[in-house]
Formats: sequence, C-alpha cells, structure tokens
Amino acid sequence: MPRNPSAVAEKPTDSPSVEHQRLQAFIGSWQTDGCTIEDGEPKASIHSNDVYEWLPGGYFVAHRWHSQIGGAEVHGLEVIGYDRQAQTYRTQFFDNQGHAGSETLTVDGRTWRWIGHQVMGTPWHRCTSTVSEDGRMMNARHERSDDGKNWTPWMEITLRRDD
Repeated sequence: MPRNPSAVAEKPTDSPSVEHQRLQAFIGSWQTDGCTIEDGEPKASIHSNDVYEWLPGGYFVAHRWHSQIGGAEVHGLEVIGYDRQAQTYRTQFFDNQGHAGSETLTVDGRTWRWIGHQVMGTPWHRCTSTVSEDGRMMNARHERSDDGKNWTPWMEITLRRDD
C-alpha cells in the first residue's frame, strides 16, 4: 500500500504525449483473417475478432482478441503503452493458454514492430504490421525463433476495421 494514499488519487502531471496518441492507429474493432505457416506453407486458418480501446486517461490501449486458430480457441489481452522514461513502447500479453510475456514495440511511419522473449508460447516472437494509408487495414507477419537470431515465418494475418 502506498505511504500516501492520496497520491493514488492525484491526476497525472502530463497529458498523453504524441507518442501515446500514435496508438490511435489501433483503436477500433477489427476482423482478422489469415493462417499459420509451417515449413513455408499455409497450415491452419486464423479467424479473429480484435478490439483495441483506450483505457481511461488515454495513456494505454487494451487489445482483446477472440480467435479460432485451426481447431483451437485462443483468447487474450495485450496492454500497450508508451514508457516515457525508457522512451519506448511496451506491451504486456496474456492468453487463455497460460502464456504471458512482454514485448517492445517500435514505430516507423505506418509500420509497427513487436519483439519479445517468451511470448505466445515461443522462445522469441516478432511481428511487423503495416497500417494502410486510409487506416482501415493492417497486414501483419509474425515470426518465431529459438535463439532470437534465426527467424521463421509463423503467421500471416490481415486485420480489417469494422467500424
């Protein structure tokens, strides 16, 4: 418990920064379709409903998904935010299969890149997602690695904005 309980109720001293506001690119409901990839070939189909929404205050985004990957149902929560001290984006990930982890996230124009260790049941995960110019679609390529150096394709998905 904090030493000064009133400190919990204090308002933030700074409003959300430009970096926080960049996360607006994700906000909304999305239909996701694609497939897993094994040995360079499409394997299991992926169908998902993804919702990204601001948490109160406008500093963090909650990403919830309800997916069908082949015969498996996969549900989860990711919280995305900007760490001002480290000057980087960070994510925290949890799913119904017991996987949890954290990733760093970078942005270059409309391209976002996640990279993390021990995320989604794989030793290393990275994803490159490009938002379309009109903001209504994202193409994402997920890769995995055992050592963080040698990467193999894992999933190819397209998200289409519902709203």
